[in-house]
Amino acid sequence: MAVDSLNESALNDFTEENSIKEFRPLAYYDKHLDCVRVQIKDCSFVEERQGIFFTLWYENHSETVSPIGFSIKGVRHLCEILGLQKDGAVNLVQFLDALLNEYPDQTIDEIITNIKTQFTPFLEMPIQELALAA
Repeated sequence: MAVDSLNESALNDFTEENSIKEFRPLAYYDKHLDCVRVQIKDCSFVEERQGIFFTLWYENHSETVSPIGFSIKGVRHLCEILGLQKDGAVNLVQFLDALLNEYPDQTIDEIITNIKTQFTPFLEMPIQELALAA
């Protein structure tokens, strides 16, 4: 009985110290997949590949098709080609604009235009941990 009480006390202490925080939109570099991942809503989603760099994420279990995020593949290589600083703050719009400047073909232009339209309020977010792409 005393062990159960101790475990319950430890669990209560842990949950007080580590409460669940409200989801906030995020953009970060995933070093294991070498991609930038952007998510604006905490939900399950399905991924749809768009061209050679992009994957768009759409909310599952929704009446309407709602984009909730995207990823950009091959970021380590792109940072080198685009001349982006990997050790400083780079926001999403800077990254997308540099990518479009380097690859101005119609498909990439359409995908980036779509992303900019769907994610306008979030494009100024800095890409966290981009220095890991070095």
